[in-house]
Parts: sequence; structure tokens; C-alpha cells
Amino acid sequence: MEKNLGIGMIGYSFMGKAHTNAFKKIPYIFFPPPAIPVLRGICGRNLEKVKEAAKRFGYQYSTTKWQDIVDDPKIQILDNN
Repeated sequence: MEKNLGIGMIGYSFMGKAHTNAFKKIPYIFFPPPAIPVLRGICGRNLEKVKEAAKRFGYQYSTTKWQDIVDDPKIQILDNN
């Protein structure tokens, strides 16, 4: 049975995009995958830009408060870049 791991990303610029891309590729690079990354939340300082990044990258929600990412019980991996 595959396990889901919630991903929380702090940062949406170049490295946020690069790390998100890496998480998305885990299921076919490592087959069968040890876990399926679920893009849960993304955080950034600029509200409009982080909303756009969430939509473009496939995150379930966006926020400007890092505490929302840290406090989310559905996030098991926090990526701070």
C-alpha cells in the first residue's frame, strides 16, 4: 500500500519550482514509489505571486504565513528554500 506524504513548500521562486518538480517526479523515478508526494501548501511573502504559484504548481492552498505550513497536520515534509 502506497503512503501519501504531505508536502509544505516555503518559497515559490526558482528553487520552489525546482523542488516542486522533483517531488512530482518521485512516483516514476523511484518505481514503485516508497510514498506519493501530495502538494499540500505553499508559502511566500507576496500574496498574488504565491497564489499564482499554487495554481501553476498544483498545491492545494497558498498562504503568506509560514506558521500555516508548519501547523498543518497533513504536512509531513517541510521544504524551506
